[in-house]
Amino acid sequence: MRRLILALAVIQAAHPTAPASGHASLDGIWNFATLTPFERPAELANKPYFSDEEAEAFVTDTLTRNDRDRRDGGAATDAARGVADFWFDRGTGVA
Repeated sequence: MRRLILALAVIQAAHPTAPASGHASLDGIWNFATLTPFERPAELANKPYFSDEEAEAFVTDTLTRNDRDRRDGGAATDAARGVADFWFDRGTGVA
């Protein structure tokens, strides 16, 4: 709770034009892009954390697997990917 109060105080100090209600303004651009999956994959069920090497391998594998710009599956597979990777913001690392 102290961290939340401190964070709001910092935001308030950075944005002195807060609404008349006295609450800090949280307007802005938020980016939650991450490669960390929402649910833990089955193969990681018993691992509490990644080593640096495992995290790097997971990032590389995830970026390669999700790359919609690759052309390695034949015409039908490539057409099914349909949308360029440019339009996705998946992040570049795990939390």
